[in-house]
Amino acid sequence: KGQIAQTQEFVVKLAADPNAADKQLALVENQYDSFQKKLVQLIEQQSKITETAEKMAGTERPREATNQPKDAATQKATDIKPAPTGTPKTDANPPVNQPKPGDPATAAEMEKKLAEMRQELAKLAGQQEANTQLGQQIQGELTQAANQMANSKLVPEELAAQMRAAEQMFQNSALQPMRDLVQAMKQAADPKQQNPDAAAVAESSDRLEHQLESMKSRLEALAQAQKNMKNDPAEALAQLREDLMNENAELSAQELAQLRD
Repeated sequence: KGQIAQTQEFVVKLAADPNAADKQLALVENQYDSFQKKLVQLIEQQSKITETAEKMAGTERPREATNQPKDAATQKATDIKPAPTGTPKTDANPPVNQPKPGDPATAAEMEKKLAEMRQELAKLAGQQEANTQLGQQIQGELTQAANQMANSKLVPEELAAQMRAAEQMFQNSALQPMRDLVQAMKQAADPKQQNPDAAAVAESSDRLEHQLESMKSRLEALAQAQKNMKNDPAEALAQLREDLMNENAELSAQELAQLRD
């Protein structure tokens, strides 16, 4: 009797936590915009390198504007080229490293042309190194995004797995080939190299450019799926599977066309 009950008091503190799941997810969405912009820059610079190398090799081809998207039907029609038939045509302007039979150019003149080609290849190697550094930045951001998605409770396992696959694909199909291309350019620019193969450099750069375009499409599909998860997760994942399947088929068609060429 006469006792007074005491109620235990609690203090609730509201504070923003940067490690909260929703904050992590928002950070990933912002990163998509960052590496997509860098990828566009990377592709533009790689296209310029390819064009320069093709001119040196005498294999330049009409190039489409990068800011004009193509529909799927047009893309496939232009990517898949018919196999050559009949007798191959002789290049009217053969590259420096493939002189025409009976070329009257003296050995000194030929060596001068080869020296000029080596200088151009050395410049290209510098440009390719700059591109590789940008690729390393993208790789770092992709790795960070893949780790955050894997640790987020708000991201489905399938979406996180596809992001990890994209990160690994960029490493193997884009960043490593860029490093290899730098070494190939430096080797071709070496005066000890008697016959620098500009055509091989141009072909490698063109193939790399296609790989970067493919990566851009994959990341766009992942970004769109991330946004659509808020409305209909099942539909978002189904659309992602379809987009990636179409991208795989398109990339295979491009590789087949390159083998035919």
